[in-house]
Amino acid sequence: MGRMNIRDIRIDAFGTLRDRRFAPEGPITLFYGPNEAGKSTIMGFIRAVLFGLPPRTVSSNLYEPHAGGMYGGALTLELGEGRSYRVERSFQIDSGGRGRSGGGKVKVTRLHEADGVERSSRSAETGGAQDEALLRELLGGVQGELFRSVFAFGLSELQELGSLQSDEVAGYLYSAGWGAQGSSVVAAERRIVQEMDKLYRPKGKNQEVALLVKRWEEGRSELRRSKEKLAQYISWGEEADQLERDIRSADDTLRSVRDAALRTDRWLRSREHGLRLQAVGRKLGELPLFAAFPHDALSRFEVLNADRERLGEELREREAKLRATGLALESIRVDEALVAERQKLESMLERAGAYREARSLLSGLRSEAQADERAAELVLEQLGNGWTEADLIAYPLSVADRETVREAKAKWDELRKEEELLRADAGRTARELEEAGKAAVVARSAYERAESLSGHGEARWEPSAEAMKRKLAQLGSDYTEWSRLRQELRHLGQRERDYRLFREPAFDGRARSKQATERSGNGGFYRWRPALPVAAALIVPGLLWMQGQEAMAAVTLLLFASTAVLMRPGARNGTAPEGRENGQPVPFSEEKQSIRRQLNQLERSVLDKTLAWRLTFPEYAAAANGATADTEASLPESWLSEARQAAEQWLETRSVLERLEKAMGEADEAAALSLGKNEAASRRHREAENSLAEWKEDWESWLRERGISRGLSPDGALEWHLIAEQGKQLLRRREAVKRRINAMEAEAESFEREAEALGGRIDGDPLYALKRRKAEADEEQSSLSERERLSKERDRLAAETQLCREKLEGVRTRIAELWRDAGADTEERFRERVRLREERATLEREREELATALDSMLGSELRQEAEQSLLRPPEELESELERLAGLQSDTERRLDGLRDRRGRLRNEMEKMESGEEHAERLQRVQETATELEQHSRRWAVLALATALFGRTRALYETERQPAVLRRASGYLNAMTGGRYARIIAPLGEKRLVAVNRDGEPVDSAKLSRGAAEQLYMAMRFALADETAPAAALPFVMDDVFVNFDEERLRLCLELLPSLAERRQLLLFTCHEHVVRTASDLIAPLQVIRL
Repeated sequence: MGRMNIRDIRIDAFGTLRDRRFAPEGPITLFYGPNEAGKSTIMGFIRAVLFGLPPRTVSSNLYEPHAGGMYGGALTLELGEGRSYRVERSFQIDSGGRGRSGGGKVKVTRLHEADGVERSSRSAETGGAQDEALLRELLGGVQGELFRSVFAFGLSELQELGSLQSDEVAGYLYSAGWGAQGSSVVAAERRIVQEMDKLYRPKGKNQEVALLVKRWEEGRSELRRSKEKLAQYISWGEEADQLERDIRSADDTLRSVRDAALRTDRWLRSREHGLRLQAVGRKLGELPLFAAFPHDALSRFEVLNADRERLGEELREREAKLRATGLALESIRVDEALVAERQKLESMLERAGAYREARSLLSGLRSEAQADERAAELVLEQLGNGWTEADLIAYPLSVADRETVREAKAKWDELRKEEELLRADAGRTARELEEAGKAAVVARSAYERAESLSGHGEARWEPSAEAMKRKLAQLGSDYTEWSRLRQELRHLGQRERDYRLFREPAFDGRARSKQATERSGNGGFYRWRPALPVAAALIVPGLLWMQGQEAMAAVTLLLFASTAVLMRPGARNGTAPEGRENGQPVPFSEEKQSIRRQLNQLERSVLDKTLAWRLTFPEYAAAANGATADTEASLPESWLSEARQAAEQWLETRSVLERLEKAMGEADEAAALSLGKNEAASRRHREAENSLAEWKEDWESWLRERGISRGLSPDGALEWHLIAEQGKQLLRRREAVKRRINAMEAEAESFEREAEALGGRIDGDPLYALKRRKAEADEEQSSLSERERLSKERDRLAAETQLCREKLEGVRTRIAELWRDAGADTEERFRERVRLREERATLEREREELATALDSMLGSELRQEAEQSLLRPPEELESELERLAGLQSDTERRLDGLRDRRGRLRNEMEKMESGEEHAERLQRVQETATELEQHSRRWAVLALATALFGRTRALYETERQPAVLRRASGYLNAMTGGRYARIIAPLGEKRLVAVNRDGEPVDSAKLSRGAAEQLYMAMRFALADETAPAAALPFVMDDVFVNFDEERLRLCLELLPSLAERRQLLLFTCHEHVVRTASDLIAPLQVIRL
């Protein structure tokens, strides 16, 4: 289809535009105009003519003209091979005022046929269906949504990634280069990872493999335990009942403590709001009430006051002019009779001839010369002392001097303004420095006070919070091992006692006495004791056999048989030493001693770890070790809770100190920054003052060089030059008048000599009186004209003065009414009332906010109790809260311990009642081991699959990216000057990632606004070539460079000529700098100003 160019845009009526026509001629056309000049309307017009109006669900602006009726226009399209088409489209607003969205009526006309006649591509009978089909063919099958997303877009569409995620566009970005749907592959990988996490996770505790390992270890531990706990069943039952009663009591206590702590915490958190609310209430009580107050009273008064001052100044100026005019008018005296004779004198002088004319002119010229003389003297006085006529005539009034004075005036204004701004900036930074210093002092005081209150005596704690947490974890592990060793030690003791019950060695006479007792009939039990296990071995297995439990019957038979062998009587002589009985070693003694050694070694390790903490249980341990060597454990039961409580208290204190230290550092940094800013501002202010002083010295030097009065400002110097120029003109005119007078006197003397020669001596000149009379009449006429002019001027000034006075009185009346409405009679009282009113409004808003905050924090039912709590000091409430927190923590730990103990007792009792514990435990261990092996194999398979997925994803994102992304990467690289090398679309995700020159990926959401817009613009440039290869449609971009800096703008504009080689570019902007930069960088640029 080839390249398409828009060569004519005819807008009949569309939006706010009507009867407009534009002719883009070159490959790049820039429409420039202010806001609301119609730039976006022109782009919307191009979209509408080519593809129709969008549905109302997409855009609510259908560009309907205000006048209603038909609207639309035409585009002239130029295609390859010299073909041109005119596309006309019109739309209609229905009777209800609602525009019809959609295609409207379209007409496509082929232009420039071989015979030079325009021919329509359709007949009158076929309607617009063929035109729509032809237009779609001309547009290369591009749809309206694709054209609006890629080819014709504004700043709002450019900033949205969603416009590039439509189904028609997304296929070119996110799925190309992948055999299957990327989302399906990512979903499969995610399911595999989720299944792996369910099976096993490093350091995880709730995954299936971790749970199986834990269960396997617990089962192995349980198998090592003895089953012989029958003697404890009754005591366990009694202990369980007591534990139940203790749990109920502790639960009730915990609930009451929690309620009390919650109330106290709410009181503490709301205390500041409550105190502020009371203070605001007291302040409002002190302020007066305002039933009604004028709206914006102060701003209205400031406007009226400015009008009053302005009108007062105008009134004073007009009154002064009026008085001056009246005095000038009174000083003028006019001879009316002489003025009436003036016309007769003129007719007489006209008959006097050349002589009379010369005589009459001489008097006027002398008067003019005298007037010029007086004016010149006045000018010399205005120029200053020491100026003479010769100096003024010799002084060169050059244009360069006047330009120098103007530049000096501009420089003077600039330096004064800069000095004032810098002085204000120095004052502001000084105030900021003072505030920052106060904040730093407050932060340091808080830190030092907290540090002094956080001492722990002579205890030496850990160097850091992380070290303390690691030591707590070690102590927890030690406590678990310590509890286990104590439990095994107790179990061994119980087993040893049970063993001694069965062995009972007979020592010498005591044994013979017992045998005699047995023979006499009193010790029959000892005689028949070996028979008891034999009887049990026959009865119990038989019962189990009859119940169908053959395996259990065999185990029971072996157990009772071994017991009978151990209980058979034999010869026992002598006394057995410790660990031996009847010459034989007692079982469990070596194991018991080994466990005791482990226990003692563990306790010494615990004491070494906590020795520097100065706790109480090391003293208890020393006392226990000194009391007896047979004690199972020298540490108390609560040693871990004591150590943990002390460590947590230390951690909390250290956290507070770290926060305060950080706040102190930030405050010091802020103070240092403020100090630097203040010093810089003061330095700039001093530099500005020095610059101003230097300029004044240069200015005074320039004035001295030219002999001008010192102390003049640039404005005064300009005025001085004007006066000097007027003086030079007066002197030149005076010299000219003098030369003329001399010439006329010479002519008169010649005339008199000739008259005397002809007519004899004339005693008096008959024309002298006539000429003098004529001169006096002229002067009186001038005075009369001046009087009439002054009279009119006085009337005008009187009317203006009266009008100004009336305006001033009206302003004063409005000011008085405003004061009266505000309840004030003076300006000071009025400003005080305004201040009080604003203060009261501020306090009332604060009171409402505080009341709302207290209701949200406490609830209306606790407001009264909270108000009562304000009477108590905060230290007392904090102490009470700490006490309740400690009591709650102790109660919770006690309750957890009781419940844990109750659960263990019930579990042990149930196991003892079941009688099948050992076999079940063995079976569970074997089942757990089998299940653990299966899960491990499954996890290994999944891990291998995940690694393969990762390698495949990396290969796709680096080597199988779509062609449109590779092309967009080139555009982005050029627009960013190589800062971002390429663009990738992660597999299965509808998002774009820019990769910088270091190979680091940056998500488009984390880019700056300018960089993100460059990425989206590069994507559209690439998509244009990919999505519509059959037709090179033009690019229409509306103000898309507004967020670019100079470098980004230059790089993007330098890229446009290469794009214009393939398609036409229509740009719209309202920024002058864009037009200047584009004109400098783009040679064939056409600029159309709207």
